[in-house]
This record gives sequence, C-alpha cells and structure tokens, in this order.
Amino acid sequence: ELVGFDLNPATLLERFTGELQIEPASNVDEAKLRAELDSLAAKVATETAEGKLAFDGAKPVLTKPVTGVVLNVDDSVGVVSESWFDPAEPLELPAALSEPKTSAKTLETALEETAKPLVAGPIKLTDGKSTASLTPEQLGDAASFKVSGDAVTMSLDTEKLVAAAAKGADGFKSTAKDARIVLSGGAPKVIPSQNGTTIDSKNLDQLVLAASKAKNRTAKVSLTTTVPELTTAEAKKLGVKEAIVNFSTPYPAADTVRTKNLYAGSKRLNGVLVMPGETFSLEKALGPITTANGYFGSGVVVNGFATEAVGGGLSQISTQMYNAGFLAGYDDITHKPHSRWFERYPAGREATLWEGQVDMAWKNNTPYGVMIEAWVGGGKVNTRLWSTDYWKVGSKSSAKY
Repeated sequence: ELVGFDLNPATLLERFTGELQIEPASNVDEAKLRAELDSLAAKVATETAEGKLAFDGAKPVLTKPVTGVVLNVDDSVGVVSESWFDPAEPLELPAALSEPKTSAKTLETALEETAKPLVAGPIKLTDGKSTASLTPEQLGDAASFKVSGDAVTMSLDTEKLVAAAAKGADGFKSTAKDARIVLSGGAPKVIPSQNGTTIDSKNLDQLVLAASKAKNRTAKVSLTTTVPELTTAEAKKLGVKEAIVNFSTPYPAADTVRTKNLYAGSKRLNGVLVMPGETFSLEKALGPITTANGYFGSGVVVNGFATEAVGGGLSQISTQMYNAGFLAGYDDITHKPHSRWFERYPAGREATLWEGQVDMAWKNNTPYGVMIEAWVGGGKVNTRLWSTDYWKVGSKSSAKY
C-alpha cells in the first residue's frame, strides 16, 4: 500500500519530498512477552552480597560487594511493548537495585591505605635493649577487619603481637612462671608462681599500625610486669590435697616386654593435672604410641584373638584410668571394653586402647583439680588420684553373663 502504483499528484509529491509519514501498527502478545521477561528476570536476579577484607598469609584479599538486582517484570512489559521496534540503543529495563551496606570504594580505600601498608614489610619492635622483627605473615595473622555500615576498620590482636615478638627476641619472652603442683614426699606440693616481665600490650596495636605507615617501620615499646596464668593462690584453690582414689590391678610378670610398656605409660601419666571441667584423654596423654616414643611391640587382643602390636599392655593402663575416673565419679566421655574379659580386671569395668581408633576419656566434673599418680610396683599397676573428695560413689555387680 505504501509503494504501489499511484498517479495521484498529491501522493507522488509526498513520496518525492519525504513528507509521507505512516506509523506502523505494533501488535504485542503480552502473555508471551511476560513469559520471556519472567525467564530473563530469573537469569539476572542477583542477591545482595557484602564485600569483605581478609588476609591470606601476608596477602590482603578483597572480596568485592555485589549489588542485588530484581527485575520489575510489570513495568518491563510496558517498556518493551512501546520501544521494541528498532530502538537506537539497548532497552534499559526497570529493576529494583539493593546496594550493599559497605561500598566497593570504602573497601578499596581500606585495602590501599591500611591493609597493604601493614604487610609492606617487617615491622620492628624495640625497647632500646631488645629488638624483634615481626614478619608480614605474623602481622597478617594478627589482623582482622570490622565492617560497620559504610566504614571498615582494621584491628590487631595484641596477644598475637606479643607472642610474635617473644619468638623474635628473648628479651620479650615472658619471665613469669606458673605455680606448679608436684608430687613430693608422697603427697602433692604447690611450687609458688613468680611474676615476670613482657611487652606491654596496652596500645601495642596502635603503635604497630602507626609504624606501618612510618618510614622506618619501627615501634618503640615498653615492658610491664606480668602475672602467670596459674598463681600460687589459684593453685591452692584447686584443692589437690588428698588421695580420693586408689586402684590397682596385677600384671603378668613373665611378659617382660609388656611390662616395659606399663612402665613407659605410667611414667607419662605421673603428675598429669586435669583442671576443673577439663576432659582427660588417655590417647593424648600417652601418644604417639611408637617405638621412637619409648614403647615396645608386645601382645594385644584384636577381635578376641591374640596378636602383637607396638604398645601392647597399654590397655591395662586404660583400664586403670577408666576405673580411677569411675570411682571418682567423673563423667564417662568414651571407653570400650576388651573383646574378651581378663580376670585381673573387675568384670564390666575395663577399657582397651587403640591409637587413632579407641580412646578412653573422662571429664573432671568437679570444682577441683585432679592430679594423677601412676606407677608399677609390687606386682601391680597402680593409680592414685589426688584432689578434694567430692562425689560419693557406690556400685554393685550382677552375676557374670
């Protein structure tokens, strides 16, 4: 109709002069269009994600924030319907954008102005007598970032800084000594604690941050008096003062190699202190169970049958410690009986041990500490617990079956 043969002078004039304007008729299948836009909406939908800063060793790593996107399908139907025919530019569809709380610019500023300077090289700590050099890896390990709104702050763990300085210079190592509880003259005795000196952690983080931006990258520190973790008064409050459990079982004296393992295991337990609320693990206390660690190959029982393995006989130590915990009233965390019963053990009250598979553990559920005394003598394996009597424990046994 637009270009067909026509001799009408007016029509010919419009054609030659470009005055003819015909608006095309646009027909849109709205249902199909909406279905396509719904599919598009699913593809472009993006959840808002906050960015973050963290150290990977000595390298600061920036995870950029992500703006959330939700396409407005209803309004997009209108935009496409009106503008689909030969648009000069790509169509911009309406969408709801959800910006993260912390902008990429804020994170990038923190990266460039704070994180990178911290690990640009070692930072020296000195008190005039001793000097320690903190490596970028140690500095990165001590650093953490806090994001609040559109602000990022970096903080340093002063305890980690003090520990790193102690590794770098003997003069920065804490000279404080914990109180100790030892067996002396057949009974527990408290060896008093001693105060010492170490780097003053007050404002140490700020000193290190300032040094990271200084040309000489050096912070002047001072020493302060330190109190040990376990003071004399605290050690006395643990109440390690009286024997609360005595337990013994005979051992086959003819098996001299097995007996060597009993001596080795008892030696490792003797003097172990279990704090209130702490779990005692026999596997951790004795391990690693290897010849290099003083153990020998001897007889063991596997699935009811006799064989040989390094540490044979340590199951008797396990039975000793299980019964000690049982008679003290401690919580049974884990134990496993042997696959067959030996008459030297109380029926129903024995436990085996197999490194990496079977442990014997109990939890000190009292407000007092407990010290283990263990020895081999008089043809028996002996265990004594020193603490303050807390639980009243009774038991009774059925017939064997």
